[in-house]
Amino acid sequence: MFISRYFFILTLAAVLLAAATEEADAEASPTPSSQPEEQVCVEGECVEEPEDNGSEDGFAKGQWTTAGLNQNKTIHDLWWNLGCGELFEKARPVPTREQFDTSIALYNEIQTDEALRIDPSDKGIFVDVEIKQAGEKGRGVFAVEDIPKGEVWRSSYDYTAVFYYGEQYRKFILGLDTGFACDVLQWAYTEYDSETKDPFVAVDLDEATMCNDGNKEGHNVGCNEEDEAMDCDLYDYAIRDIKAGEEILCYYGEFSELQGWKDLNLE
Repeated sequence: MFISRYFFILTLAAVLLAAATEEADAEASPTPSSQPEEQVCVEGECVEEPEDNGSEDGFAKGQWTTAGLNQNKTIHDLWWNLGCGELFEKARPVPTREQFDTSIALYNEIQTDEALRIDPSDKGIFVDVEIKQAGEKGRGVFAVEDIPKGEVWRSSYDYTAVFYYGEQYRKFILGLDTGFACDVLQWAYTEYDSETKDPFVAVDLDEATMCNDGNKEGHNVGCNEEDEAMDCDLYDYAIRDIKAGEEILCYYGEFSELQGWKDLNLE
């Protein structure tokens, strides 16, 4: 009997010791939900990383490295520091002509290369269009009248702001009113110069900037370089008949080069 009690006591003690050890380990290693938020440190200053590391319209919160520091190093910093995510929770209004004119004036002040400045007296769009909401895509460009295949619908670069330096683009964004700045961040894209191979940011500062992506199969405007009747350096054309009321759709894959953002130190 004494021996049985002895082994019983030993067994009970072992069980209690194991339970105490597990509890101590649990306290030393909190569950993921109780762990403090990770911190992001920039130039010796640290801020808590936002809980939401998702993305919105291509702008990743996980790459927002200057939260709370009033710094704008990348397009992600600009997007989230300006509060663009909140603005785009609702349908954005159609920009006014005055807003476009103001942005062109600001661009011309910032752009030191006179050859790249925009002449507002030039004609950018050659057909009648209407800008209106296009469902989940946001704002879109719609034909007011029939546009036959092969007709010029817009000039390629007459109303395009071009930035070969990331700092100029940052200055441009921060010089606009907040709502329009967020619009520009969404509209802008990067390309590479066909001659120098240098990257640049481009954004169209007229109604054509709201031309949505129709992908390779669904776009109805662009330019066929094999068609001798088309001058792809100067104009975009209807590549099929477009009916009145139909949305005009571009093909972003023809011009947008995402690597350019990184090469300009904007991503």
